[in-house]
Amino acid sequence: ARRISADIIFGSIAIYLLTGVLWALIYALVNDITPGMVIESVGKVATVQQRAELLPEFTYFSFITLTSVGYGDLTPIGNAARALAIVEGVFGQLYTAILIGKLVGMKVAQE
Repeated sequence: ARRISADIIFGSIAIYLLTGVLWALIYALVNDITPGMVIESVGKVATVQQRAELLPEFTYFSFITLTSVGYGDLTPIGNAARALAIVEGVFGQLYTAILIGKLVGMKVAQE
């Protein structure tokens, strides 16, 4: 069996965090295709500069979805955005429960 080091655990956490950033970019892309359909409070914007300024909103939405915190201040509107939010939320729960839990359990068992 492969030895589980702290680097492997930190690497899996880094992948989890990068996944949140990737989802934010996916939400931004969906919002570019159909403006105002991802997050209710964002609405329609026209210029590239205005769209770039929304990235922190999408990043925030992504991480509250990924971690299943869901404060409720941002809401997906369209069916595509809702489906993406469901997939991200399920992924976030399964990733932490299965992979991180398994790695930490293996590390503890090795010691």
